[in-house]
Amino acid sequence: MFMDSSIKIKGKCIITTLKRQNGIWVPISTNIYDNLITTVGKNLLADYIVNGTSDYITTLAIGTGTTTVSADDTEVEDEIFRISADNIANVNNAAYFYFYVSPEEANMTWGNVGLLTQSGVLVSHLNCNETKNDSVAKSITYTLTFS
Repeated sequence: MFMDSSIKIKGKCIITTLKRQNGIWVPISTNIYDNLITTVGKNLLADYIVNGTSDYITTLAIGTGTTTVSADDTEVEDEIFRISADNIANVNNAAYFYFYVSPEEANMTWGNVGLLTQSGVLVSHLNCNETKNDSVAKSITYTLTFS
């Protein structure tokens, strides 16, 4: 008898645009993007299980490229900005990565975003269309759910 005990990984990224109103940052728009786990990302996650690692997922990279993302991708296209996670959590079979991009940072149109390890391995990748300027901030929640 065969039992299917495969693990599936689903990525989701929520990008919220924040604007200062009366001295308080308030959300003015939210976009939700599905993303893919790259082949090198899958290999890295399998290696975590077998060997453990100290190359943790910690970084968000933002690029201006608009080519459709692929499982074979190894880098964010036309990368222009990287930021470390403000917080990372593991809750109910999901890993959450939280990032904050201040008004002074990454001011341009974003075409793709990726989740990377400390050494720069691209684990997850997505296409987006986000405009960022110095009058707004962005709050980003990147989630990898295991089922």
